[in-house]
Amino acid sequence: NLTGIRKTMAGLNRQVRIARLGFRRLSRTLRPVGRALVRIKAAALGAKLAFVALAIPMILMVNQAVAFDKAMTEVSTIVDTTTFNMADMRDEVIGLSREFGRAPTEIAKALYQTISAGATTAADALIVMREANKGAIAGVAQVPEAVDLLTSAMNAYNLSAKETARINDIVFTAVRLGKTTYAELAANMGKVLPVASSLGIEMEEVFAAVAALTKTGLNTEESVTQLKSAMFGLLKPTKDMSALMKKLGFES
Repeated sequence: NLTGIRKTMAGLNRQVRIARLGFRRLSRTLRPVGRALVRIKAAALGAKLAFVALAIPMILMVNQAVAFDKAMTEVSTIVDTTTFNMADMRDEVIGLSREFGRAPTEIAKALYQTISAGATTAADALIVMREANKGAIAGVAQVPEAVDLLTSAMNAYNLSAKETARINDIVFTAVRLGKTTYAELAANMGKVLPVASSLGIEMEEVFAAVAALTKTGLNTEESVTQLKSAMFGLLKPTKDMSALMKKLGFES
């Protein structure tokens, strides 16, 4: 009947109100728990990020140390350890790295290159390395490039390590007077210096000639190639070759 239905509906409404009240109380109770969970999650994320931030530099440092040790081990395979004290050389390489702001591994590889090019004592190797670092910084080049240029000139003209400062001066004069760079000269001068030396042509003249040719529109490689051909032509010069050599200040 209708009265019974109304009583049933009223009872259901009371149950709904009670349930809503219970949910509200439960929500108020759980709200702090939710905020705490958010804080815990944020703290965990922060800790993870902090760990990553610390781990990456440590991994890089370990990798750099391994690479440096490998480079110094390679150096030890080509030296006479009675002449080269590897512990001292390691300290010297690290010192050069700090002094010139270069990576120790780069310095160690350049040391290997210096010794391979003919440095027979630790003292000579360090002289070359110091001048190579100066040349690389001033010439915006890499240390191995500077080592290559200096040792190529030393070997071509049978010069001592003490002459590397003068070689650098000659190189920078060519850079200033021509349209070339230290790195470009480092990549190319080794092709022409031995030929020039065998012909009795002074190193200063060779660099001056390359600088002059670069100002005519040739790049450094083209200038060196043309000059080398001209030098070979000195042995049996043509009329045109004689005119070119005279223009460059050489006589056959």
